[in-house]
Amino acid sequence: MHQIYNLVVRLFSKVWKIKFSNIHLMAILVNGLSRYHSDFSIAIVDSIAEGIRVGLEQNNFRHNQKRIAIVKFLGELYNYRMVDSPLIFSTLDTLLSTGHGMFHLTCMGCRKVGC
Repeated sequence: MHQIYNLVVRLFSKVWKIKFSNIHLMAILVNGLSRYHSDFSIAIVDSIAEGIRVGLEQNNFRHNQKRIAIVKFLGELYNYRMVDSPLIFSTLDTLLSTGHGMFHLTCMGCRKVGC
């Protein structure tokens, strides 16, 4: 039974393998299943958040579409009230701050040092 549960969690976490326009349907399924299996929805959200973090740490351009699909799925889960706004803002902060060590305010047109 535990093996089937892990298999279903892995399948629902691989949203990049379905059509991009159907990602919201996967969120509807997770929302429907969460009413009966709350631990399932927690595992999905945890897997999605971990997938975003790992994808940003690897920073492989081949996985950009995969990360976009995962972030869209996270947004759809937010639309169906499966995740709260602190997770969304934390993920947004991670997306904006990870991998941009060379990016400074001078890149945006500000030439003053104390800007």
